[in-house]
Amino acid sequence: MLTFILRPLSDAARDGMKISCADLVIEECHFRVAGWLADHMENSTIHGIYSTGCPMCECPQEELGNLQKYPLRKPEKYRAWVNESDAKSLHKDEVKPVTNALWTLKDVVPNELIRSDILQTMILGNLQHLMEWIKGFLEFHNRLPAFDNI
Repeated sequence: MLTFILRPLSDAARDGMKISCADLVIEECHFRVAGWLADHMENSTIHGIYSTGCPMCECPQEELGNLQKYPLRKPEKYRAWVNESDAKSLHKDEVKPVTNALWTLKDVVPNELIRSDILQTMILGNLQHLMEWIKGFLEFHNRLPAFDNI
C-alpha cells in the first residue's frame, strides 16, 4: 500500500516534474523524501523492523542503550535477503520478511530518513505537567472527586 502511495514521488524523483513557480517560470523539479517524522513504533513499522530493533543500526536488542557504534542498516542486504526468502538472516537482524516501500525510492537510504517526533514528545510532556497542575489545584480546592465524576 505504501509503495502505491509513494510511487508518484518516486517517479517524480526519477523523471522530474514540471512545476510552475511563483514568478510563473516553469521549472523541472526532482523531488525526494528527505525525512520521516515518527516515534519509535511508527519507525519500526515503516522500516519493516521488529519493535525491539533499532531502525538506524544493527545494534543487537540486548545492547540497546549502551551507546556503542554498530554498522548502519543496509537496505540492499535486506532486499537481497527478502528476494532470496532468507528469513533466518532477516530475523537475526530484526528485519521483517517484507519488501520495504522506502527501498523503492530513488536516492533514499531509509535509515537516514529518521527524524524524532519532538513535537509529540513535547506535547505529551506538557500534557502530563498540565494534568499534574490541574490535579493539585483541584485537590487544594477539594474539587477532585467532582472532576473525576465528570
